[in-house]
Parts: sequence; C-alpha cells; structure tokens
Amino acid sequence: MALIFSASEIFQMGIEIEKNGKAFYAACGRATGNEAVKKLCEELSAWEDEHVAVFEKLKAQLPASASLEVINDPDDELQLYLKAAADSHVFVAGTDVASIIAAATTPEKILATALFFEKDSVVVYSTMLRMVPDHFGKKNLEKIIDEELKHISIITRKMAMFNK
Repeated sequence: MALIFSASEIFQMGIEIEKNGKAFYAACGRATGNEAVKKLCEELSAWEDEHVAVFEKLKAQLPASASLEVINDPDDELQLYLKAAADSHVFVAGTDVASIIAAATTPEKILATALFFEKDSVVVYSTMLRMVPDHFGKKNLEKIIDEELKHISIITRKMAMFNK
C-alpha cells in the first residue's frame, strides 16, 4: 500500500522529541551536584536546542505539496515502524518529563536516561530518514543522526568514569 505521509508531522515529531530532551537535560543539569554531569547536561541541552531549530527550519521550508508525498510502503512497514518507535520514545509529546527527571536522582541514573534517550532518537530518526525524500531535507536529518551518535559516545565515556 502506498503511504501518504506528512513531512510536516514527521518534523513536528522531531521538534517535540528534541524540546522534551532539552527540558530533561536542563532540569537534570540544575538538579545534579556533580559538576561533570552538570556541564554535560548543559551541553546536551544546548545541542537539543540546535536540533529543534533544524527541525523547525525543515518544517518551515516544506512546500504545500509536501503533505501529498507518496511513498511505496506495500505492507505498511515504515508507517508501523515509525509509529512504534515514536510511541515508545522516552520523550514524545505527552510524556511526563517531570517524572522522568524525578527518577534521575544520581549522576549514573541521569546518564543512563540520557543514553536511552539518545539511542531511542537514533532509531526514530533513522526511520524518518527512510520516509523523507532528499528534496525535503534528508541530509539535515542525517546530520542530526550523526550528532545523536556522537552524544551516545560522549555519554558512554562519562558513564565509564562512574563505573570504575
């Protein structure tokens, strides 16, 4: 079956994920007493802000015809995969970010949640990548995925410092 997708909706999903991630990192940075984790949270919060701006720019640049884009998806796999990935993402719209922040009571828990968030984002954005045509900003989405992978590496290194 052909999937008629809305690039605007896909980019809006990215905006919401990144805004919620920014809120998480900013709150955890304020809450932690560990200076290294605080600095990392502040950096991650700023990076998420940059990602919001990229998604907003992509959404704003969409032509009116973007909502009519058709992708061949005979078994509805892409649509189902994106829905499953987005619905289970830790920071989709409607998530109670405050409860996630409240549960992140130690530097180790903050970093574990951050690692989960970044990995989850790679999965969601990789699915989006398969649905977004080149002319709607695929290269920008690839850059965001690369940045999320860098975040995973940075967080993993910080976690190793606490597990020594």
